Amino acid sequence: MKNLAILFFTFLLLFSCNSKKPNSSTLEDKVSIQQKSPYTGKRFHFSYNATRMREEGHLKGFQKDRYLFSAKAYQQLRVQLESFEKDAIMDVYRIEGESRKSLPLYPKRKWKGKLKESGEYMVEVFLKNPKAKRALEADYVLIVELR
Repeated sequence: MKNLAILFFTFLLLFSCNSKKPNSSTLEDKVSIQQKSPYTGKRFHFSYNATRMREEGHLKGFQKDRYLFSAKAYQQLRVQLESFEKDAIMDVYRIEGESRKSLPLYPKRKWKGKLKESGEYMVEVFLKNPKAKRALEADYVLIVELR
């Protein structure tokens, strides 16, 4: 009986050490996630019902804020940036591996169009160069809609 109890507890100990929790991530998982996109920033997750995200931010000098999200081909994307005295501007990119491809936009505060490709997209918000050189600050509101 004693041997059976020792065998049972040994089995439990080995089984609990080898089991992996469903929400835990290993170092390999973290590395593969980082290799997916070399760009860091706040990630927008559009749920089934949510089609609009609103984010307020603050910039100083040459600081850049980045917002990442996934989208599918032929979805309608609308990005709008509002800032006092129009100090903040933005660029919208499609991330392709380790590079990024800019989507044409002018003026640098609004973009609307149908996406041609599925993948990762990024909105980068920054100050105009003369304002950044003088280390000025600006508050902004970014609105991203994906339908």
